[in-house]
Amino acid sequence: MIPLYVAIGVFIAYFIESMFGFGGTILALAILTSFIDIKTAILLVTYAAIIASSCILISGYKHFSLKHLFKIYLYALPGIFIGTVIFLWMSPANLLKIFAGFLIFYSLYSLWKPDFKLSPLLSRCVLFLAGIIQGIYGTGAPFMLMAYRHEFKDKSELRSMVAAFLLFGNVLRVAQMYFMGELKADVFLTYYWIVLPVALAVGAGFFMHLKLNDRVFKIGVACLMLLAGISFLFK
Repeated sequence: MIPLYVAIGVFIAYFIESMFGFGGTILALAILTSFIDIKTAILLVTYAAIIASSCILISGYKHFSLKHLFKIYLYALPGIFIGTVIFLWMSPANLLKIFAGFLIFYSLYSLWKPDFKLSPLLSRCVLFLAGIIQGIYGTGAPFMLMAYRHEFKDKSELRSMVAAFLLFGNVLRVAQMYFMGELKADVFLTYYWIVLPVALAVGAGFFMHLKLNDRVFKIGVACLMLLAGISFLFK
């Protein structure tokens, strides 16, 4: 039954991610850790996230901006390397709870004041934190959006750029694990077939994304950020 649960879990999670651009990894971890161990779940979700981000980026390639990606990774890249080391060698629980409190506060404030924007200095610090969270759990998108979402001109650019951030970040994580001799590739081989439910989820989610108006989309993004913070708080 576990393969069926995995298929259902990743379909639901990445359907939501395709609609809003992020949230799939958080939801997938919440579902999958109910019946498989956390480290296996993180590696499995990393594989699923790479597939989903690739599909989302292909569907929204017209909205990709190399300039935005460079600006984001100028500060997030060092954090990803640090976060991956934390994931492999340390216990990140307390660090994650501090970040979770910050994210919950920001998302609630964003629901109250949707146009709230961080200062340039604080935005750079939060992008660095986004890299750390991406390195630990592969779920740095909420923090990236906290720092940078007001730079995107519309919902489609946000969706594509979050996918690019997650894709590049997860590829870096996998490469770093490989070169450190810590990559357990058997997880990817065992669950090779999840490409099908993930691809179906992205297609269905993209159809719903096109139907969302901007106001509903912004509220949905803020709610997903709140959900991410609560999820991090109880990990």
